[in-house]
Amino acid sequence: MLKISYFWAVFLTLALKTTLTQVSGEASTEKEINFEDISLTSPQRIYFNKFKAQVINDFPEAYMRKDMYLIKWLQATDYKVDNAVEKIRKMISWRAEYKMDQIMKEDFSDLERQFPIRMDAVDYVGRPVGTADIAEWDVRKVVLMGNKDKGIRFVFRMAEVGVLRVMEQHEQHPNVSSGIIIMNLDGFNSKQHGCPECIPICRNLIVALESYFPFMIHRFIGINTPMSFYSVFSLFAPLMKKHVRNVIKIYGPDKRQWKPAILSLISPDQIEQQFGGTRIYN
Repeated sequence: MLKISYFWAVFLTLALKTTLTQVSGEASTEKEINFEDISLTSPQRIYFNKFKAQVINDFPEAYMRKDMYLIKWLQATDYKVDNAVEKIRKMISWRAEYKMDQIMKEDFSDLERQFPIRMDAVDYVGRPVGTADIAEWDVRKVVLMGNKDKGIRFVFRMAEVGVLRVMEQHEQHPNVSSGIIIMNLDGFNSKQHGCPECIPICRNLIVALESYFPFMIHRFIGINTPMSFYSVFSLFAPLMKKHVRNVIKIYGPDKRQWKPAILSLISPDQIEQQFGGTRIYN
């Protein structure tokens, strides 16, 4: 069973039915992007070949040389090659700064036990599916115990694990280019999951996901969401780009609403009962 950092809890609970334009009162100028479509038109193929030639030898990890991964970076810049190259350079520098080549070898067993997420399911298409119950996580406690810096690294490590899982499924199912996360938010409360001590870490996480792991989440589905969740969102909405907001779907406690939405994507034998499925873990 793969597990994920508590900092994902805050990011994944930053979902809201309103858009950033409703929060800020400003019109969005962001272009709609179908990041699930990794096919290329003839003009896009020209841009892709130019982009690939400039960066292919610079990547520190083998999976980054895959066409699907490269296309994500072009999508993130609307196929502007120079901008995509610049983003890649920044990502490589960031990975060097945080020693990402060593992060999979580090011991995070203490945080893994405290903040579990299952990542062994797949949807009908073959996308990896992660499920978690936020009631099991106490963000504030871990921060106050002095594990903030380790927690940040754990976030980056689990983001890497998620990308590797997507790439693994992509090898078997070429149309797969992202994953799904389902979280039971019934136990969310502002003190444990949206505390002031956690805000700088959450901001760091959001920036990292958008800047260094682009377009890797197909859908985040929050269920049984309490009203206290929305106050936390207002702190982070200005940091979230439109494509991030678009993948987030939030449901209240009415199972008649969220269960059909989940089962339209995932077979019930893949997920536990609390997420609308029939799977039983030992």
